[in-house]
Amino acid sequence: MKSKKIILWPAADEVYILAMYLNRCGTVKGYEGFTVSCPTRWLQDAQRTEAVMQKLRATYAWKNCHISLVVGGEDLIWKQVSLPVKQKEQAGQLSCWELDTKEENIGYTYDVMRISEADTAGMYTWILGAYPENRIYSLCVSLQQQKNKVDAVDALPCCLARQAGGHTGTVYLHEGHTLHAAYIRGGVPLTYGTMRELPAGGRALLQERGQSEQDDFILWFDEETQVWQTNPLFTWEERCRAYGLSFPVGVLTR
Repeated sequence: MKSKKIILWPAADEVYILAMYLNRCGTVKGYEGFTVSCPTRWLQDAQRTEAVMQKLRATYAWKNCHISLVVGGEDLIWKQVSLPVKQKEQAGQLSCWELDTKEENIGYTYDVMRISEADTAGMYTWILGAYPENRIYSLCVSLQQQKNKVDAVDALPCCLARQAGGHTGTVYLHEGHTLHAAYIRGGVPLTYGTMRELPAGGRALLQERGQSEQDDFILWFDEETQVWQTNPLFTWEERCRAYGLSFPVGVLTR
């Protein structure tokens, strides 16, 4: 008997949904993707968030489902920090002081990942990822009705890095009205943020292929070859074609 796992990416303008169908051994047997448009600034308002989640639960009849959340966009803080500790628990305690936020009254849910050994000064490099706590709370409370369970919260740069494998370069993902960019090396997203426009090389490639900067797209700039490419390194492209998934939904596949 197949079971279903839901991966949900609540973005600024849409919610991207990936349903993964698994066999008894936990192997993925198929995918189904959906995109749902959302009201303006829906994530910033708990009532709007609940209204969107209620609509999704009713439309897709989610009950007893295992759900993973993916967070990204301009509200995701993603930065490298240097800390004099090697253990994750200690790094987590120290990293909260590294959160440089514009609004002091916003609390954050955060996690850390060590990406280096100690340098000559005894400092370790960590990636700090943080997202507004109240939004995580609102999403989880709403989703965990009807006996659903939110198993994990993932970050969009990690999803992008998994698709890039061991390659080094920058991936640009455009969805809705947002352009995401992540620099990836050895499977690790070292930087992430949103941008106003593509670099000139990316714009030229889109024009060459007859695409608009307003379309959903993914571009890759390879650091080794210094060449702009349209998705040749990403195995998810085949899955997108096979299962009729949009690029933003396809990023969620594994």
